[in-house]
Amino acid sequence: MSMAGGWEAGSGHVVWCEAVTHLHRFSPLIAEVFNTYSNIATLMAGSYGLRRAWKLGLPLAFYFADLCLMCVGLGSMVFHATRSFYGEMMDELPMSAMAFGYMWCLKGTHRVTSGRSWSVVLAVYSMVVAVAWGSYLLYGWYDVFTTSFTGQVIVSALLSLDAIRVAGTRRDMYTWWISLSMILVGRALWGIERHLYFTGRCPTSTLELSFWLHPAWHALSGWSHALWMLSVSNVACQARKKRA
Repeated sequence: MSMAGGWEAGSGHVVWCEAVTHLHRFSPLIAEVFNTYSNIATLMAGSYGLRRAWKLGLPLAFYFADLCLMCVGLGSMVFHATRSFYGEMMDELPMSAMAFGYMWCLKGTHRVTSGRSWSVVLAVYSMVVAVAWGSYLLYGWYDVFTTSFTGQVIVSALLSLDAIRVAGTRRDMYTWWISLSMILVGRALWGIERHLYFTGRCPTSTLELSFWLHPAWHALSGWSHALWMLSVSNVACQARKKRA
């Protein structure tokens, strides 16, 4: 694909319902207005995380993960506004880097992320990110990318749950479960939107609740990230003190 072709409208691999029923309906410059502007919630979540990391002096990994979320939000805005291949890459690729950041946040908090095990985890995660990026960029294998990203997130979530169980507070645990609930609801809404698209039943009116499934995914996933980062910050700081 040429450099110019990568910015062509419709050159992306993934099509969302808003592009089917409301393409440029509200703006000649923005293809999917609501899918674009709903990423403001994602940017707010990332900004909250960065401000909190600065205020509390959290480890560098927290800055990295929140910056990745900001990149995801900005990339998603570009993608939904242009429906271009490069916009899609700007949306999707930072996601795998963000998932890498989740594991980095857990360094030293669990036996799997401590000592020699950390080197193994680092190598495996780096390989997963490389495979995910390569399969997406070279072959357009979206399912491989999403599966690898989901796997990364699940592993980090389970390790963080165990770390919080051992060394966290009750508030940390509550926050973790709220984060999980938000991402599960968001992922379910994402899946319903995909089902509507693939079955040719995309909502034709903004008055239908199903029209807002993908915007809701943006808000829920962004703030689920913020709450997960909040839930693990305590054990991460404890781990850093032990290494000092």
